[in-house]
Amino acid sequence: MNKKNIGAMLSVIAAVTAGASAYATTIDNLDQDQHTNSLITEANYTESYSDYDLVKSEYTEDVKNTKIAKEAKPVKEEKIDEKSNLDKLVENAARDAVVEITATKEVEASEEAPAEKDTEDKKEKAEPKEESKEELKEEASEEKTEEADKEEEKDLAVVKYVNTEILNVRSTKDMDENNIVSSLKAGDEVKGILEDGFLNTEIGYINEDFLSDVYPVDLVNELNKKEEAKKAEEAKQAEEARKAEEAKQAEEAKKAEEAKQAEEAKKAEEAKQAEEAKKADEAKQAEEAKKADEARQAEEAKKAEEARQAEEARKAEEARKAEEARKAEEARKAEEERQAQEAKSYYYTGWVNTSVLNVRSSAGDGSIIGSVRKGDWLEGEASNGWLEIDYNGQKGYVSADFLSDTEVAKEEVKEEVAEANEQVQEVEEVQEVEQASAPAYSGSGLSAADLATQFVGSPYVWGSANPGVGFDCSGLTSYVYSQMGISIPHQSAAQYSSGYAVDSSNLQAGDLVFFSYGGGGIDHVGIVVNSDGTFVHASTPATGVRYDNVYNGSFQNAFVGARRIY
Repeated sequence: MNKKNIGAMLSVIAAVTAGASAYATTIDNLDQDQHTNSLITEANYTESYSDYDLVKSEYTEDVKNTKIAKEAKPVKEEKIDEKSNLDKLVENAARDAVVEITATKEVEASEEAPAEKDTEDKKEKAEPKEESKEELKEEASEEKTEEADKEEEKDLAVVKYVNTEILNVRSTKDMDENNIVSSLKAGDEVKGILEDGFLNTEIGYINEDFLSDVYPVDLVNELNKKEEAKKAEEAKQAEEARKAEEAKQAEEAKKAEEAKQAEEAKKAEEAKQAEEAKKADEAKQAEEAKKADEARQAEEAKKAEEARQAEEARKAEEARKAEEARKAEEARKAEEERQAQEAKSYYYTGWVNTSVLNVRSSAGDGSIIGSVRKGDWLEGEASNGWLEIDYNGQKGYVSADFLSDTEVAKEEVKEEVAEANEQVQEVEEVQEVEQASAPAYSGSGLSAADLATQFVGSPYVWGSANPGVGFDCSGLTSYVYSQMGISIPHQSAAQYSSGYAVDSSNLQAGDLVFFSYGGGGIDHVGIVVNSDGTFVHASTPATGVRYDNVYNGSFQNAFVGARRIY
């Protein structure tokens, strides 16, 4: 900068020295106001620097260092209008100086350029320089106009202080909740232009009703006290919460310890119960093992007893069979002896000693071809207990048991009785005698069964069919059916040809059941008294007449068949 420029600057400085004191005072107060600092935004520090700013900054620093500025600093109640006027004077003077200096520097630079071209080129270059000066002057004039407008706006700006606890800053003048852009607190300083009850600031519109011209010391102090009281209360509550939390944690730790001890006690009790349950289970298993062993021993003893009884039964059965075989052998020998005696054929004459005597086609079980009456004289060859006679021009046979060697008087018999007697089959002498005195029964298998049951307990007498003496097996069945009016042989093998065969699964009362004990022929006979297989028979000399069941034990094994007489 040359001396001319320096002189201009000093002239500007001299022109505004009178207002330096007020300006310095205002700047100092603003620097010390803590509420003003809170309003400084990022935009205050982002403006581009110009020669004007530098000049203003240098001037401000020079003024601050003067004695006038130092003496004026304690004055803090300077009016805002005076401050604004001072700022305006300083800014205008500084701006005019900058414009003048800038124009002068450009002119000098143009004059000092080296003359390297001809006169015509210099002339062409000089003209643009003159144009540049004119343009710079015009631009400077426009800038002055703009600055004047700004200064006019600054003249209308006022400084206010927030006079309520919280104050909203809005994007428009409407009192709409959606246009709130920021908020301020009590004591904050704001600057702007009053418009329709609002202060128009750089950050937005603020309701004027909540602003004051002076700093609200009492409100700020009161709010500060409230804030301190609030913080103290919060600190107190925080301390109480901390203590409560510590107490809660201590209580939870206590409960956790108690729960731990309870859990340990529970586990100990469960372990104890598990041990007791284990011992009880072991005792139960031992008791069950003992009972199982006792049951096994009892079962073995039972099986042993059953085996013993089975062995005794087997031996008894063998003894019975041996006894029956012995008796059968004796009977066989006796029968053979009798047959041998009867086999001796001889001529015989005699008289019939029974009311009616059947004449058969052959000896034994031949069919009935007629009859002879009591007192009739007969003659012929006698053999095996039968007498062969001439009956109406053909051979006939009558039982020699019903013949007498001495003459027997004839008896008169009514014709209807004689006809009935012709239908009666051959019966033995003992049966014939008993038949005359026995009660009459209806002709049915059930009646035969009922009669047979009356002789249960009677003795076993081999070859007998007399209820006053006893019965053998075929003697009992032949006697019972003789009482029904039916004559069947006194021999079990011969009785097996009587009536007709029935299946063992269809037995009914009155049926005859036959058995064989290994000899190949029929050895035994009984009479059924119930459809469940119960029958009555003359068993052995030791047991007599008794009940048994055809489906049980040895009877089922020895069963041959059944015959139904009715």
